[in-house]
Amino acid sequence: MFVTGTLDTFAAEQFRRVLGTVPVDRPLVVDLSRAEFVGHHALFILAESASAERPLLVRGDGNLSELVSLIGLATPQLRFEHVDRAVPTCAHCGDVIGVYEPTVIMLDGACRVTSRAAHPDAVDKALARYHHACYGRPSRSAPSSGMLSVR
Repeated sequence: MFVTGTLDTFAAEQFRRVLGTVPVDRPLVVDLSRAEFVGHHALFILAESASAERPLLVRGDGNLSELVSLIGLATPQLRFEHVDRAVPTCAHCGDVIGVYEPTVIMLDGACRVTSRAAHPDAVDKALARYHHACYGRPSRSAPSSGMLSVR
C-alpha cells in the first residue's frame, strides 16, 4: 500500500478503514516515504493492524522509527525500513512542491503538467520540476531583457 498526503488525526479513521480492506492472508507493506506528514495516530493504527499472522513492514524516513520509540509503541510484528527520498523542489523558486499541487515537469524531452499524487515516479525522475505558477516566469538571474530561463 502506497500512501501520499497527510496522515493526521482527521485522516486516522479513514486510514483504519482502508487498512481493514487489505487481505490478511499475506504480509502487509505500507510505504509512507512520500507522505507529507504522519501523526502518531497513524502509527497506533499500524501497530493495531500488525499481528503474528500478518506482520507489517512500514517504509518511510528515519523519523518514523524514532517516533515509535518515543511513544513506546514497540511491537515485534511492526518493522520499519528507512527510505531516503528527497522532497521535490521547484527549479525556479526552490520551495517544496506539494503532493497535490499542479506541477510542470520536464521528462523525456517533453513538458507535462501533473502532480506528485497522480504520478509520483514521473515527478521523481523528471529532469526539472516547477510549480505551475513558477513555470515560464523570468529567472531571478535572467537579464532585464525579459529572457526566460528554462533549466
